Amino acid sequence: MLYIEVLLLAIGLSMDSLAVSVTGGAVLKNNCTAGNIIKIASVLGIFQAGMTVIGYTMGLGFENTFAPSIIGSHLPSCFT
Repeated sequence: MLYIEVLLLAIGLSMDSLAVSVTGGAVLKNNCTAGNIIKIASVLGIFQAGMTVIGYTMGLGFENTFAPSIIGSHLPSCFT
């Protein structure tokens, strides 16, 4: 991955995390303890990391299974 791709991925994930954090804070405004904050942050971090790994793995599977036939059939002869 190029540096810009990693940077864009990080920005996208951080915006998603920001939206979930703001919503969680609005819901828990009366019950906001350190334990709840740590629980929410941990669950959010685990799911963000897990979904990134799942997406990466599925992308590799797509690349190896479907991309050669799809991309190869639409490229001009000078690129094949």
